[in-house]
Amino acid sequence: MDNRRFIARRAAQYFNEGDTVNLGIGIPSACSDYVDPTIAFQTENGMIGVGPVAKKLAICDTYQNAGGINFVPVMGASAFDTAYSFAVIRSGRMAATVLGALQVAENGDIANWASPGRAFGMGGAMDLCNGARKVIVAMELTTKKGEPKILKKCTYPLTAQGCVNHIVTEHFEIDADACLEAQSLDVNTGNLNFSDIEENYTQANEKLSVTVTNTGDSTVTLKVPKSDYFDVMNEDGSEAVSGAELVKGESLMFMVQPKIGLTKGDYSDTLVFGSEEDAEVVAQVTAEVSVKEAEEQITEITATPEVVNYDDLKEGYDTPDATTVTLTNTGNTVVSLVQPYGEYFNVGELSASELEPGATATFTVAPVAGLETGNYMDSIQIMHTDTEGQEKVLTTVNASVTVSQVEKIYKLSVNPGELDFGKVKAGYDEAPEAQKVTVTNEGNTNVTLKAPSGKNFKTGKLSAEELAPGESCTFKIRPKEGLKAGSYTESIVIDNEQQIKATVKVSFTVKAVRKAKIADPADNKITGISSDGYTTQSKITFTAVGAGMDNESPGKGDVRYVPYNWKVINTNSWSSAPYTAAFGITKAGTYTLTVVFDRQKYNGSEWENTGEQDTKQVNFSITQAQTVTATPTPQPNGATAKSAVKTGDTTNIAPFVIILVIAAGCIAGVVVYKKKKK
Repeated sequence: MDNRRFIARRAAQYFNEGDTVNLGIGIPSACSDYVDPTIAFQTENGMIGVGPVAKKLAICDTYQNAGGINFVPVMGASAFDTAYSFAVIRSGRMAATVLGALQVAENGDIANWASPGRAFGMGGAMDLCNGARKVIVAMELTTKKGEPKILKKCTYPLTAQGCVNHIVTEHFEIDADACLEAQSLDVNTGNLNFSDIEENYTQANEKLSVTVTNTGDSTVTLKVPKSDYFDVMNEDGSEAVSGAELVKGESLMFMVQPKIGLTKGDYSDTLVFGSEEDAEVVAQVTAEVSVKEAEEQITEITATPEVVNYDDLKEGYDTPDATTVTLTNTGNTVVSLVQPYGEYFNVGELSASELEPGATATFTVAPVAGLETGNYMDSIQIMHTDTEGQEKVLTTVNASVTVSQVEKIYKLSVNPGELDFGKVKAGYDEAPEAQKVTVTNEGNTNVTLKAPSGKNFKTGKLSAEELAPGESCTFKIRPKEGLKAGSYTESIVIDNEQQIKATVKVSFTVKAVRKAKIADPADNKITGISSDGYTTQSKITFTAVGAGMDNESPGKGDVRYVPYNWKVINTNSWSSAPYTAAFGITKAGTYTLTVVFDRQKYNGSEWENTGEQDTKQVNFSITQAQTVTATPTPQPNGATAKSAVKTGDTTNIAPFVIILVIAAGCIAGVVVYKKKKK
């Protein structure tokens, strides 16, 4: 529904049964579509009994309202002349009129007939504003330019003063004639729908809030509702009583819950918050709840898993990972659990002792440490305390463990198994930093270690020499100082009395010092320029070769030269290889080709310009190429002959002339053949 029809429908709610109402043009004319048959509509041009706007299939040109819109008259409609129509309006017999407006002021003034630079004519609006018992303005809140239509004071020429009773827009409605100190209440919700509760409940399972706000202009002494089915309380849970004062704009929150003791059935009540000063000022909310028949009380717990097995433990075992058991309340009553326990198993603390229906709790189960060879079993009872304080078993978890003799296992692990101390240059002042090695007893028997040693590597002291199963110790390794250039690799053995193989492979490289490669600028050169010279038709190609450009594996400090630009007449630059260029010169003479080379130094990762340059030059000569002159053929009809163009092209044209003659002969033959055929 668009805004205009929405406004018309809302304006129609101010009509009372049996009213005679006048509808203005525009939005007001649509009000007739939203009322019951007892309302009689009048139009200034002479009729009482105006019906709804005519549809496309029911257009009737005979009946039009004051705005020129076709309508369908209702049964019993009465038509009369305009003079009689205005007599009805001026006599005060019109219950209400709905008008559009350009502006409405806060004091009820209305302007709806003229605006700056434009006048529509006042028409019957002046009579309607003064003759109707109720004036309703139906209009959009702003102009098409977004300017407000409701103002403190009208700026357009007035139609009438202080006559507007109600204003209806697409956003809100205003009682324009209401007292500035009018009272009004509002609630933040119209319904409080409680979840179902079971019969014989001892406390409400839900509380819902409702907020009452003073939306009027004066302080309200609040009247709190009473209900047979619901308790209305303050936020702190105390009983809410009447008498609280709400100043303009203030809000107050109340909590509502079903009363204790409601029997099976559906309950609904309208809670009316009112004003002690004005009985007509109310705000209401509907509360609803259903009380269901109580279910049979079922107390039941399910354990998952019901059986816990540890069947592969060896004598002297470490405590294995615990198994988590989940208890689920599959009944419909709250269960109070008792902490379970075991003889051969450690039972962890319950994660929760009070379980609502459907809720879960967990505990852990693990064999106690130090069990000797044999089979062990516990029936772990899951009990709860009933309402009489008695403990009852709900289910059991059967836990078993088998402990067998263990074969002695000797095993050591070394981490890391390999150490690479990288590369250093010969003559290094300080050996690389020592690295830590961890030795772990992964067997099941104690191991006694001996201090490791190396030929070209220093080894530190063991942090422990006796390792029980699962224990670890550490020592450090580093290369010795002063090693000569070369690669060093050793396997450091961690000796032990049990003769368990345990080694760590270490490596270290000492590199010979590399000398930087410094390219000689004298090796910069220009190739491809012929000493025999060129003609003005020659294409001259050359290549610039920088010294050290063949260094494919540069090292830090290396120097090379890279061609940067070249010049014969104009300067031209290279951005990257290949450093080759071609050019031609059309004027004979002696020329110089100059190439500038940038000096670059390698910083260890890339080449960088040092800012220095080297220049190489080579001279060459250009001679004038031979030209061919064509002798012109005398032109017929006295045409003036022109000189042949000197192109400088010495190509023999005879073959091209022969091909042209043959082609012309073929074309002539085809033409003659087609004529004969016709």
